[in-house]
Amino acid sequence: MSNNQLYDFFRKLDQDGVMLSYKGFVSPELISCILKIVEDKLNHSEENPRTRKKVYNVLVESLQNLYHHVDEDPNAKDMNPEESRSVVVAIVQSHDAYYIQTGNFITRDHLSALLPRIDTLNLMDDLQLKTLYQERLSSAAISEKGTAGLGLIDMVRKSGNKLEYWVSEINPDCSFLCVQIKISKEK
Repeated sequence: MSNNQLYDFFRKLDQDGVMLSYKGFVSPELISCILKIVEDKLNHSEENPRTRKKVYNVLVESLQNLYHHVDEDPNAKDMNPEESRSVVVAIVQSHDAYYIQTGNFITRDHLSALLPRIDTLNLMDDLQLKTLYQERLSSAAISEKGTAGLGLIDMVRKSGNKLEYWVSEINPDCSFLCVQIKISKEK
């Protein structure tokens, strides 16, 4: 990338309201760093404390979902395991909302199990989401990846908005899943 291209990229990120973007492997250490950066940026903003807290909490869940549920890039056969599990994360600010956007590779089997869960959550009202959350919490069922399945529910509850998603098929066995959650700014 030339100097002019890098400057153009910088201006584009600025114009689009990108607070942070990252592409690469997700580790617990990276999650801590991203959270610290975003927390610092939010604390130095004039944003309502409730909005800051919602953005932070939804980001925590989004990053944990990426860490626990990313699948391997099917085109990365010669890469080491960390490189083959690259993700993308962006936090974008508009005049009335924040958007947390994530993207990761996902197998067809995982995708076919995930999308109906998202669609079901998107149809639920606040009371239904709260009830489901409490049921999952009390059942204490932990998945093979060490999660209780609360992340998506928590993201929808805390943001007050539906999860949006887009799927790009890479090959018949793997896709790239993009998820976006909107956190409306409070006055």
